[in-house]
Amino acid sequence: MNGPTRAPLASIITPTFDRAAFLPRLYAVFAAQLNVEIEWIVVDDSPQPSMFMQGLSDPRVCYL
Repeated sequence: MNGPTRAPLASIITPTFDRAAFLPRLYAVFAAQLNVEIEWIVVDDSPQPSMFMQGLSDPRVCYL
């Protein structure tokens, strides 16, 4: 994409703890949205980080 990137119109914030099995399904729902000007912020305070989320390369996703 050339030029400045636009700020997302909406943010989806998902707090989670020890629910790594659900994150791939949640991402599938997020990725299926027709509005591409969204971001997904996942705040995970699990003892172990999600391998799935760490492997994502979607710039609209912020995994904390």
